[in-house]
Amino acid sequence: MKLTSKRKGKVVGFVAWKNVGKPKHKLIELIRIEVDKKYRNHGIATDLFKRMFKRIRFRKLFLTTHKSNIIAHRFYEKMGMIYETTLKNHYYNGEDEFVYSMFRK
Repeated sequence: MKLTSKRKGKVVGFVAWKNVGKPKHKLIELIRIEVDKKYRNHGIATDLFKRMFKRIRFRKLFLTTHKSNIIAHRFYEKMGMIYETTLKNHYYNGEDEFVYSMFRK
């Protein structure tokens, strides 16, 4: 599933997610959140995350991100996600991946 953000009729950002496992488990993976470089630092990613959060019903939301992507770590933590673990040499070029997650209260 996906939500987009538009400015002047042009898509400038999106968030995508998918259900994982059985529907009764309500486990959601955040696949990607991206904003065009020209439109960053204008609250678009925050707006997309909050819209997604309101739209989906989940017990646990999780994602993986490169260890080197410090900006993403800060953003996800700001959104209330918690660092869970590191997947060693998980992605290309042997880079570690961080797993972030949150449970719905």
